Amino acid sequence: REAQKVGVAQDLLDEGIRRIQQLKAVAQIREALKDMAKLTLGVIEDLVSTADAVGVGELTGESKQVYDTVVKRRDKMRAEKQLRNAAKGQDVFALLAAIQTAEKAGVDPKKIAAAQQVWERIAELKKPTARVQLLAAVEGKDIGKLDDSIKLARAVGVEKRVVDRGELRLRVLQGLAANEAESSQGGDASSKRRVQLPEEGALPEIKTIEARESKR
Repeated sequence: REAQKVGVAQDLLDEGIRRIQQLKAVAQIREALKDMAKLTLGVIEDLVSTADAVGVGELTGESKQVYDTVVKRRDKMRAEKQLRNAAKGQDVFALLAAIQTAEKAGVDPKKIAAAQQVWERIAELKKPTARVQLLAAVEGKDIGKLDDSIKLARAVGVEKRVVDRGELRLRVLQGLAANEAESSQGGDASSKRRVQLPEEGALPEIKTIEARESKR
């Protein structure tokens, strides 16, 4: 108010207020970092949220270093929480993503290794089912279901020849869908833009694969 009385421009006042808010936010972070052991994820989330609201991340020098330190701590704690939760479930993709995030965030390698072991056990348990699902999807025409089955099979380590068979079938179905879409729009059957499908001989029957495996 006093500044307004003496004619200080509003934009300068706003900038001054913003600067005070930034310094206050940095001071709060600096104080919190004095006792890292007591920092919970919730507290850090609040500190970063307050700092972001006043643009602390745009600062330079020591203030920016303080901000970066708490953000790194937040990301690490987030990654640890994600890893713990994913390890309790049966979703191989969620756990794999959590492991990758944890690695990037600098989570304790021992915790990552433990999660990796959990992932390997889950993958081994899911492998037989994933294989059956993929073989069944190959015989169908549902592109989305086949794509998902391929991804799961690849993730849990289903043998390459079965996954390759699924990928070939997927390309065929996608090609047929693209050709049908073009035809419905008045495309010429001989158009060069039409998707070239694999030779029929390149699509072995599922029974052929199964027969080969039964001889092993």
